[in-house]
Amino acid sequence: MILQERKIVNDSFIKCITTAEEISSKRRTRQSRLSNENQRMLRQLLCLKGELSERQKALVKTKLELHCLRQRLRQQAFRTSRMASRLEENKLLTEKLLERNVKLNERTRELLELYRTRALMFVYKLIGMTQELLATKTRSKAFADASAHLKSKNKKLQLRQRMLINKYTTLVAQATAPKDAQDANYGLVHMALHYMACLWECVSSLGQCPKLEGPNRRFQWALSLI
Repeated sequence: MILQERKIVNDSFIKCITTAEEISSKRRTRQSRLSNENQRMLRQLLCLKGELSERQKALVKTKLELHCLRQRLRQQAFRTSRMASRLEENKLLTEKLLERNVKLNERTRELLELYRTRALMFVYKLIGMTQELLATKTRSKAFADASAHLKSKNKKLQLRQRMLINKYTTLVAQATAPKDAQDANYGLVHMALHYMACLWECVSSLGQCPKLEGPNRRFQWALSLI
């Protein structure tokens, strides 16, 4: 549209110039005869000059608009280039992010496999510990049963021991009842020798020494008579 108007203006301007030249040539040749026409042509020329000034103003305005359009086009081209560069950068960044995402997915799969393996190992270990715990409980129950059996057996043995002690005390009391003084002295000597034999056995076992020989044979002979 602007180019067409410019072309029209140029054509009009050329046409006006040619018309002015024709008028001035006719004016030179017909100056004497065409004074009235000269004035009319002058008026027309003034009108054309006014139109030309208006057209020049319009042309200047059109040039300004064209300059503004060029500036806008340059700005748009600059923005387009910036957008293209940003698009390229975003494309590269997207490729890097995709590669990183692939690596992260692979790493995640490896970690999941590792955690799954560790979980299975932990489960197997837990099963083994559970089996050991069950075996320990079974063993503990067996020990408890054996302990209860031993306790009951110990009680029976203690009861039997008490009975034997009572029986032995009764027998000792009956055996040591003096019939006369000689029997009483014999019982005392017998008990003293018995206690001495016990003490001698204890000393021998604690000191880890052999029994006395030689001059002490009489003492051993006395002990053997017990």
